[in-house]
Amino acid sequence: MFKLVWRFHLMLCLMATTAAFSVAQNATQLSGSVASPVLSFVVDSLGALRPLMGIPGSASVGMALNLNLEISQAAVPPGHEYILAETNSGVLLLKAQGDSVTQQTINGLGNPASSRLASCYALGIKSSENRKLSTCSQSPSSPTVTPTIDRIVLSSIGSAAALYSESEARIYSVGNLYQSPVVVATFDLSAFGKPTAFAITDDGQTLAMGVAAGGPGSLLLVNSGRPARLIGTMNHPSAIRFLSNSTNAIVADDADNKIYMLSNSQLFAIASGDDGISTPVAIALSNDNQRVFVGNSQPSSVTTLQLSGSSAGSTVCHCTLTGLYPTNTDSVFRLTDYSGGPVLLFDGSGAKPRIVFAAGSQF
Repeated sequence: MFKLVWRFHLMLCLMATTAAFSVAQNATQLSGSVASPVLSFVVDSLGALRPLMGIPGSASVGMALNLNLEISQAAVPPGHEYILAETNSGVLLLKAQGDSVTQQTINGLGNPASSRLASCYALGIKSSENRKLSTCSQSPSSPTVTPTIDRIVLSSIGSAAALYSESEARIYSVGNLYQSPVVVATFDLSAFGKPTAFAITDDGQTLAMGVAAGGPGSLLLVNSGRPARLIGTMNHPSAIRFLSNSTNAIVADDADNKIYMLSNSQLFAIASGDDGISTPVAIALSNDNQRVFVGNSQPSSVTTLQLSGSSAGSTVCHCTLTGLYPTNTDSVFRLTDYSGGPVLLFDGSGAKPRIVFAAGSQF
């Protein structure tokens, strides 16, 4: 009987030891990956992608991911389900899944096999070491060249994207971004010149565009397959954002310091310099479409507007504000780019908006 009890006790000890080893092994596998809470992603000065990790008020910039790519620009939706990036291999849709990042080209944007690349890479510190996963496959090369994309703008919820090519005077609307990205509409801009600002609806079918070539600016609305419509005139449209799942939009004029509401194809002012608007360069929205956040460049600040009619308020950031980039937290936006130091965030989720920072990484 004593031997039986002793053997049973020994078996329990071995099982506990095995379980502890398994937990430790899993923790090691996740170290350095994006499995930790991620607010968003940011591109560093060397063209590497880094996760912005933690929560507002306690966040930091993580280590560069080993993607074997040079990224010139990247757009990340609020839930960071993907990263849409212009790279040295063309425009790619990147998806972080566990300890790997998969890469997808965009159907209809040049030849899907136009660049030689591996379909996925292991995550890790950027280095010269080739760390391709053994399961990755290499696509064949092709002489077809994808168009150069000068600017990427996502729709409010990130279900669509507008890709502007200055050389082609064209904007490509890309849909199905959560599954397999494909061009769903193309807008020819050759008759209008370079847009000062543009935005795309969440269904990818309607484009709002500001132009200001040699005179007072205009706001145009273009539906896929239809001629452009003149909505109204303004001095210099500088930022546009459609409301989530809507054809209504918010438009900024950085010359007149005014914010406009576009509703039912009608344009009317909702804020001005008296409300804290000062050279507006970016617009963002809360998830419920009730609050508008305006990024001002002179001075650098964020003005919060309530569409219900409540008074506006501005929060100064004392920074070089480059935009209002969404994070996975409602009404929290990245304000500055990453160059080795802290990254500043605007947190408008509470009763009193605040500026917080994410500590920089030395690696």
